[in-house]
Amino acid sequence: MTPVTEMKKKTNLASESDLDARTECVQANLQMMHAYFDALFTKDMSPMLELFEQDIEWLIVPTGDTIKGKDEIAKLAANHWAASPGRIKTLVNLFANEEYGSLEYRTSGTLTNQADFPSVKFEPTGQKYDFLCCFVFHIRNGKIDRVHEYFDMETVKRQLGTGDTQHDTESFAQKFKKIYLGDDLDGFMELVDKNAVWTFMATR
Repeated sequence: MTPVTEMKKKTNLASESDLDARTECVQANLQMMHAYFDALFTKDMSPMLELFEQDIEWLIVPTGDTIKGKDEIAKLAANHWAASPGRIKTLVNLFANEEYGSLEYRTSGTLTNQADFPSVKFEPTGQKYDFLCCFVFHIRNGKIDRVHEYFDMETVKRQLGTGDTQHDTESFAQKFKKIYLGDDLDGFMELVDKNAVWTFMATR
């Protein structure tokens, strides 16, 4: 066997070995996504928590809240699961590569107890809901260490009967008018974002 032939043989073996390792990693991550979905809304939270790194960071995109640490996530999940004990789940899509996994599912049920986010609370309206959620997981050393959670907050508010955009707009407009026409500079500045752009236009 010539040196060139031997080098090609070693390269092919290395490539095949690398491909096998990558395929095995993807399969393991796919199994993790299935394990996470199976553990959702069950009485025993341990199988789900076992998938997380201790210092996991979880970003809830619609609210902007970031939950840090496995214990805090367990506390929030326990609250949400208890807020709608009869909720059901339906798998829609599931993907994974060597570093990321993504899970899309539909959840539906009835809000019978208060559901808390760090910045938003939903009172138990007794209303039914049915909406899509999507999680994007970052996986490191066989554990989930970062998560981005996506869902449409306006759909949730509308279905639960907690959204009142028109009322909120009118309240702000009334407050703005009262402060703007009055002599409350501090109150006015509280209504203006620090990055606000104010344009003056000439009128005839």
